[in-house]
Amino acid sequence: MPQANLLGFNNSSGQLDVTAVDDATAVPATATFRGGMAYTPAGSLYVTVGEPAGGAAPQTVVLVGGFRVRTDGALLIDGSAATSAVNGMPVISGRLSVVSLGTPTTYTHGVGINGNQVCVNI
Repeated sequence: MPQANLLGFNNSSGQLDVTAVDDATAVPATATFRGGMAYTPAGSLYVTVGEPAGGAAPQTVVLVGGFRVRTDGALLIDGSAATSAVNGMPVISGRLSVVSLGTPTTYTHGVGINGNQVCVNI
């Protein structure tokens, strides 16, 4: 059973379940929204890597709880090391700092963290 946390749900390895959409792909109409962020019907958080770069997906970014989010609800993520924190979550320039398939060594608000990056399952 997935475990709920501040941003969504963890898989059995403690990694945040996310679904990546690229700059050319908007979040599907089947998405549900919680706190201004988009989720798949199964509860996976929609994310996109980096800043919008002129693709067909929405290019406007807003701050939602201190995180950078496209107006279609996709959370911006970054593979670089965090430089600050928002609500205890590691960020770099407002983008959630993540490490793919990392093993959590600690949890903040139920979100698995290794070093200064959120562990995700992309």
